[in-house]
Amino acid sequence: MLIGIIKCDTIKDENLKKYGDHDTFFISLLRQVNPKLRFKVYDALLEIFPAQLNECAAYIITGSSLSIYEDTSWMQNLKNLILKLHSSSIPVAGICFGHQLIASALGGKVELSPKGWGIGVISYPIHLHKDWMSPSMKDFSLLYSHQDQVIEPPMGAEVLAGGDFCPYAMLQIDKIITMQGHPEFERNFLKDVILSRKDRIKPETLKTGIDSLSLKTDHQIIASWIVNFLSTESSSMVGI
Repeated sequence: MLIGIIKCDTIKDENLKKYGDHDTFFISLLRQVNPKLRFKVYDALLEIFPAQLNECAAYIITGSSLSIYEDTSWMQNLKNLILKLHSSSIPVAGICFGHQLIASALGGKVELSPKGWGIGVISYPIHLHKDWMSPSMKDFSLLYSHQDQVIEPPMGAEVLAGGDFCPYAMLQIDKIITMQGHPEFERNFLKDVILSRKDRIKPETLKTGIDSLSLKTDHQIIASWIVNFLSTESSSMVGI
């Protein structure tokens, strides 16, 4: 299967040399599930998007250090692409910024949360189980780094998981899944990101987030869910 990775940011400076970029994070993660997966990368910031919707069997929209309401031209063009992918029933997975941008493009609302930063390892209960969510879990833990949140999901969205801090942590809208957490991040990378923002994060939140990085995450299971979803939903598309 050929998966298009729509990259919505570039990792900065030394972290790029140490860890790689948003596309390499996903390639490394998903190839642990299926080494035969193929990938094509599109740089959204450079306005590089698929010329044809069916260039790939499915797409992933990555995270970003930017906020969706900065509303740059590339964000608006990506929203238009999301609408086309949705109407064409081409499967998509959106992560963090991608989760928020998809929700906004499809009629939901995203805001800067008054609850503050969600950072480190956070767990959320699963409200609705789908066949592609195999192996099944009652809750899951992932790495998080966000201030913005989906506060109103798009019409018709199914809320798969969420909790008090982030009620809409995982959504499904037809052939699109989105999640606020980062299954693709490495702990040390997130630690470096959190520490680079310490002047913007309350000290107690910073300490709790850093301390939580020793906790277990379910990133490998979530990676298998993403592959299961994209593979199942794209079974009738090109690229398999």
